[in-house]
Amino acid sequence: SFDLDKPIGYDGYQVWGFAPALTYESRNSQTYPEKGLFIELRPTFYPKLLANSWAFYNIRLDARAYVLLRCLHKKDVLAFHLLVNLNHGSLPFKEMADVGGSNIMR
Repeated sequence: SFDLDKPIGYDGYQVWGFAPALTYESRNSQTYPEKGLFIELRPTFYPKLLANSWAFYNIRLDARAYVLLRCLHKKDVLAFHLLVNLNHGSLPFKEMADVGGSNIMR
C-alpha cells in the first residue's frame, strides 16, 4: 500500500492574523519609476490565542531600487528587486511562501 502524508490544513483550517506594514517610498512614479526606492516590511502574526488552528508567523520584505542610466536612450532605467518571504511555525499548506502573485512574476 502507498500512504500519502496529508499536509497541515488538509481537512480545512481557520486563521486570523495581525499584519502591520512599514513602507518607505521615494520613487518618482509608481507606474514607470526612473529613480528612487520602494521598501516594504510586512510581518504577519497568527497567534494561537485568536482561535487559529495553528500558530505561525510570516515575514515579507519587498525592496526595489531604480536608477536612471541614460546609456542608449534618455529613459534607460536599471531596476533591482529583492523579495524575501519567510515562514516559521506550523502553518497550513496554503499559507506557505509562494512564487509570484498579482504583482510579481506575472
